[in-house]
Amino acid sequence: MSREAIKNMLENILKELESRDPDIEWSVIARADGLILASNIGVDVDRDVIAAMTASLFNIGARAVKELARGSIRRVLVEGENGNIIVMNIGGGVILSAVLKKDANLGLALLEMERAATALQDILKG
Repeated sequence: MSREAIKNMLENILKELESRDPDIEWSVIARADGLILASNIGVDVDRDVIAAMTASLFNIGARAVKELARGSIRRVLVEGENGNIIVMNIGGGVILSAVLKKDANLGLALLEMERAATALQDILKG
């Protein structure tokens, strides 16, 4: 399968994620080093900066759970006054990140991100 075909599949998963949970403002799939694989981010946002910041959050979280003997990292949740950021470990050095609106339903966002993560794992394995 071509890289372009894979990128399209990844972007479709992000669009579906955001359609299933309208509280997700944007989402991105990136490597843990910050390289973007796919995104569904508004034009007024620098996607490279977003990918780098979410990768940094993930890597700091991964280091913390390792140093504190908490096992493997599953996700990082950052709660802000105006919304939340969730960075989820997909495996194989890939992360799924989403920014949520203020007062978003975290349970629904996590459920939909888990569904997207399963689909992403299937694509990235193949």
